[in-house]
Amino acid sequence: MDEQISTMFGRVAAVVEAGGGSLGDIAKLSVRLADPEHREELNRQWCALFPDPSSRPARQVTVGTTKPHILVQCEVLAVLTGGPDA
Repeated sequence: MDEQISTMFGRVAAVVEAGGGSLGDIAKLSVRLADPEHREELNRQWCALFPDPSSRPARQVTVGTTKPHILVQCEVLAVLTGGPDA
């Protein structure tokens, strides 16, 4: 599961960066876990990705993904002031 969570966060960063932003532009992440036992690993990687508790984005974690074969998924809300060509 640690690899899947790491991949998810890597893709989140890549999408935000492709839009001309950075992790600091993320306002909220909504994360869905297939199994609540994976919350500890999610928290560990969350704290590594956003080490300053005073500047972390909002986060909502729910149990239950949209398809049985999906173990972790997320929705990201980021506020970007300009695109990659801005």
